[in-house]
Amino acid sequence: MSRQTLIIAAVLVALAGNAGADRGLYSAGPLDMNGGGTYSTSAHYAVSHTSGQPGGVGPVASAHYALDDGFQYAAFYPDCNANGVSDEIDIASGTSQDCNGNGIPDECEAGLGPTITQQPLSETVSVPRPATFTVQAAGLGTLSYHWRKGGQPLTDDGRISGATTVTLRIDPTWMSDSGSYNVMVTDDCGPVTSTPATLTVTACPGDMNCDGRVTFADIDPFVLALTSWGVYLQHYPNCDIMLADINRDGYVTFADIDPFVAVIGRTCP
Repeated sequence: MSRQTLIIAAVLVALAGNAGADRGLYSAGPLDMNGGGTYSTSAHYAVSHTSGQPGGVGPVASAHYALDDGFQYAAFYPDCNANGVSDEIDIASGTSQDCNGNGIPDECEAGLGPTITQQPLSETVSVPRPATFTVQAAGLGTLSYHWRKGGQPLTDDGRISGATTVTLRIDPTWMSDSGSYNVMVTDDCGPVTSTPATLTVTACPGDMNCDGRVTFADIDPFVLALTSWGVYLQHYPNCDIMLADINRDGYVTFADIDPFVAVIGRTCP
């Protein structure tokens, strides 16, 4: 018999009787899985004397062998990516990755990566009160985190902390912090992204410097908003000029002066 015949014969050496009894699932080794001189030593293979694929094996490839009993045999082996090479050899050779070690090439599995067990929740705060987002996740190996606003990665600075931890904190908040936040969580099998959480930052009318109170310190920025929008926005880019619309008519005009004076001394909720 040929070398391949001898190899497959080693799988069937313990079998006796008619060919029908030879069909089944066997542990084979060594077995040339692709005809290229690469041998597997541990996987299970379905052996049949028919040329069709055995039921229940799933995506497979096969190698055919002739034995002295006159039948043509086929050894079937898992080949989920249909490249004609067994999954085991793809993984062992580095052609495919198997991050979770389950013997299935990563390209054949969906949903790899960590599982987010608690999504971040939307929040509404008044300036300058702090805002926090928290996530909980489980996965393989060490988890890493990176929070993003509007799809752009955040970094720690004087106000933002925890940009690469489970909890993001913004303190103090600005009006410009309003927006959509999510976090990318990565484990040994890759990244997943949380659902977005919305941060809504509000301020009370008349709080022209966005410090959470309406005081005499708001008079100068109120005058700027009344007389020069551009200069106001240049000096207070993280506030909202429409906070000067005290009478809520949709405009910042001299009609807002008396209502502004009336709210001086108010602490925002």
